Amino acid sequence: MKQEILKKVQNYQIEILDEVVRICQKHKIQYFIMGGNLIGAIRNKGFIPWDDDLDIAMMREDYDKFLNIATKEMDEKFLVDNAENNENYYLPFAKVRMRDSLYEEPEQKDYQGPKGIWIDIFPLDNASKENSLLIQLQTFLKEIIHFVNAIKANVTTEKNPIVKKIIKFIFTPISIKKLARLQQRIMKWNTNEKAKYCISFGAKYGMRKQTMLKSVFLPTTQLEYEGKMYEAPGNYEFYLKRVYGDYMTLPPEDKRITHNPCRIKFPNEEELRPEEM
Repeated sequence: MKQEILKKVQNYQIEILDEVVRICQKHKIQYFIMGGNLIGAIRNKGFIPWDDDLDIAMMREDYDKFLNIATKEMDEKFLVDNAENNENYYLPFAKVRMRDSLYEEPEQKDYQGPKGIWIDIFPLDNASKENSLLIQLQTFLKEIIHFVNAIKANVTTEKNPIVKKIIKFIFTPISIKKLARLQQRIMKWNTNEKAKYCISFGAKYGMRKQTMLKSVFLPTTQLEYEGKMYEAPGNYEFYLKRVYGDYMTLPPEDKRITHNPCRIKFPNEEELRPEEM
């Protein structure tokens, strides 16, 4: 992707983030930047140069509160995308998208749902300790549902067409939305708000890396990101070392990848031709 196009995508993602932050500040909802964006805040004071992703997280109570309020109060330029608002939504976390935009990844060409420029919002659920049979069961069931829903939504890395047909046939009576709601209930099984640990079931780094003390995140601190100050985990160094190891070392060039979009459209503009991307 051309650098000027990537930068434009990043600018729209910041616009989405600022709308999310506006609602969070108005309603005293705690959020914090996460993932590669947290690395970018430390290393670049903004996006990692090749990154086309923006991730934030919230404790489950704040996450549910945010989705309920944002669906009603968010500026009409934006869209809350989750299983409650989109019958084909298959992910275990929510997105906020820019309306009148398109950022389609190759595997999404048959997906029937919004594909606008987005930021990800991850819930952090209660955990009693770093590892337990309950967490293992929750993770296992969450992964099964995600696998099934990705096939039903036509967004999957599964290559075997027979497997796809069998899964679609077996789960025909159960909608993506019902499975997604079940997935959320499973993720919320631990209802102990006093639990010292939390886990990000939606993250891609594995349950062991993503289960840690709530005190790693709260209270938060502020870090500069693209010229503005945003909330970040208070002990961001522990988080980054736990998830990424030596996070200050740049990855090899072949690992510096984007979502590799095949179609892009910015608000109030025509869809870009392949040679323009």
